[in-house]
Amino acid sequence: MKKFANVNEITMLIAMPVLTASFIYMEDIIYVLFGNQWGASIPIAKVLTAWMLCKLVFYHFDSVLYVLKLEKTLLKRQITSSMLLGILLVTLYDDALSYIAYSFVIVGLYDVAYNSYIIKKIIKADISIYFSALKLPCYCSILIFLINTLVKWYYSDVNQVILLGIAALVCGVIWLCFIKFTNNLISKEFFSGKS
Repeated sequence: MKKFANVNEITMLIAMPVLTASFIYMEDIIYVLFGNQWGASIPIAKVLTAWMLCKLVFYHFDSVLYVLKLEKTLLKRQITSSMLLGILLVTLYDDALSYIAYSFVIVGLYDVAYNSYIIKKIIKADISIYFSALKLPCYCSILIFLINTLVKWYYSDVNQVILLGIAALVCGVIWLCFIKFTNNLISKEFFSGKS
């Protein structure tokens, strides 16, 4: 479980800050890429960002279940997740599209809960080892969120393309500084000095 937690920490340290920044600048990204006519999709895209975070929490977990020969457990989770999603989509089809997006988040949270149950009850491993590996990605994402919220407020009148360029630079510097000054596997690869 420790190795799985370490691999997932690396994945989350890369993906979670990116998704956090995307959430903050979603409006600017959509307007630059697709134009003002896509403005109505911004709230939906933000909700789906939350769904992606839920999916990433256990991104490599299916491979672990295959290695442990727990394919039936994986199949049960997939079937129940699909059934839940189907029920939500049919129920919410006539309502707003944002409700459809929220249904994906609900299923994502269900998967997180189910996978946690598998680790604790079926694999009988310490779930705290896994979730403790998510602390650094969460800290990095909070830092990205706070600083970029200030950046977006300060440069609110700047052209959106320029704003996204500034955001990319700020996020890159924050991320590199964070991995440089924290003890994690990515910093060992980036700054070890070995080729």
